[in-house]
Amino acid sequence: MSKRKTPIPEAGVCVDALVVHVLDGDTLRVRVTREFDVRILDCWAPETRSSIPEERAKGAAAAERVRELVGGRSVRVFVPNGDETRLFDQLTFSRVLGHVYVDGQSLADRLYAEGLSARTKDEQRELFGPGRYSG
Repeated sequence: MSKRKTPIPEAGVCVDALVVHVLDGDTLRVRVTREFDVRILDCWAPETRSSIPEERAKGAAAAERVRELVGGRSVRVFVPNGDETRLFDQLTFSRVLGHVYVDGQSLADRLYAEGLSARTKDEQRELFGPGRYSG
């Protein structure tokens, strides 16, 4: 019997989930045994509720593309957690912070490659505007 070394996975939670709603270009509502929202890590899409019309239009385009890619489909959600004492750091505005994969590819990578998102908040501001909410 040969001993194969299997890499130890990064600490976290990984589940397959059904996308039930796309909230915007970087947030999904998914269902496992219950529904929860996932804020996609490393993905900063333009704001759909911006007070700036151009940014709002880019945000709507990003959200529509996410609907095309994952709406009603099964995705894999990975919520990294390197320190179990900081689990709640993985929550923001009642959303889980996680990576989302569809067809074996990172959704954040795909949106970035298509010019529909940025990797950081600063890059988002440079590319799409200041992200001012209209209310």
